[in-house]
Amino acid sequence: MLTPEELSRLASLELQARAIVEGILSGHHHSPARGVSIEFAEHRQYAPGDDLRHIDWKVFGRRDRYYVRQYEMESDLTCHLLLDVTESMTYQSVGTPVSKLAYAKWLLAAIGFVVIQQQDLVSLSTIDRSTARQLPAGGRLGHWQAVVDRLKGITPTATPARSERPFATALEQFTEQTPRRSVVVIASDCLRPLDEIRAGLQAARSRRHDVLLWHVLDPAEWEFAFEGPVLFQGMELLGEQLVETRSLKQAYQAEVRKFCDGLELACRDLRVDYHRVLTREPVDLVLRQALVERGGARSAGS
Repeated sequence: MLTPEELSRLASLELQARAIVEGILSGHHHSPARGVSIEFAEHRQYAPGDDLRHIDWKVFGRRDRYYVRQYEMESDLTCHLLLDVTESMTYQSVGTPVSKLAYAKWLLAAIGFVVIQQQDLVSLSTIDRSTARQLPAGGRLGHWQAVVDRLKGITPTATPARSERPFATALEQFTEQTPRRSVVVIASDCLRPLDEIRAGLQAARSRRHDVLLWHVLDPAEWEFAFEGPVLFQGMELLGEQLVETRSLKQAYQAEVRKFCDGLELACRDLRVDYHRVLTREPVDLVLRQALVERGGARSAGS
């Protein structure tokens, strides 16, 4: 498995993403839209106005009724990559090889490569207080390289943590701009109130988008492996706070797990794919497991 340390030694994000994707198999996607193509889907009874060329005469001979062949139209899937660029994504604890932002870029670049390889479309946007479309949807390898180049140049902005519902507002804006049903992949540390995150995900699901949330955490945020008095510097204009970590650790860990469990439950209720990852985990492993789980879930639901 490719550890973050190994990936960080590769020369470029393009090479890192290709290394992550190596060995991951991709499949085909079918649209629920009906049209004329080579793949038969089902019969339905003839209705006035239907094209007579699609009547199945063999079925008519057996049932003495007119039935029309319906076909499943294979179409391009559009995958929208959304990267959280709030300042907290730059956090990188001591001894951790990469920041949350770098890890999220690896994930999105690798997912984009998988989608392009199966001849579907990828777009890139950033989210903080609003949605900023970085690149429109495209399906060629050159477009994926443009996505990678844009990802490399993205830097976070200091967003006031107390600004009104930025996560929800950004996803609501994205939903308004993206009416066509598609796959939406979000990479974020989710450092917002749970009800706000739920509202944003609900907005995306209201248009029947297929949503995947990658909840990216630094190991220190999950484990709180600090010793003694520590001066914490708040990101997103929150100032500083001196903390005696030994007395806080147990309560902090309980609160973090409560939040993550609540977020996972909210995603399950909304039928959003939820994946929590720590930035020390092998990226190819977590992505492969997610794709396998996703494929299994889709097969079970079919």
